[in-house]
Amino acid sequence: MDNFDKDFSNVFDGIKKTMNAIDGELDLLKQINAEQKEELRKAKRFNIFMLIIAIISLAVTIVGLIVSFSVK
Repeated sequence: MDNFDKDFSNVFDGIKKTMNAIDGELDLLKQINAEQKEELRKAKRFNIFMLIIAIISLAVTIVGLIVSFSVK
């Protein structure tokens, strides 16, 4: 019976260590997820900025074409 209790104790210690490792991995994944969200926000701001520049460039090009065809 003493060996049986010792084996159960070893099994539960192993389960406890595994659960602690899983908790550590989950914390790491949460941290990585938060970092990726921040990077996504930065990329989104940059893309919006580039879109605004592209729209301004398109508007300048259209105005330039209109002016060049209207001056004859």
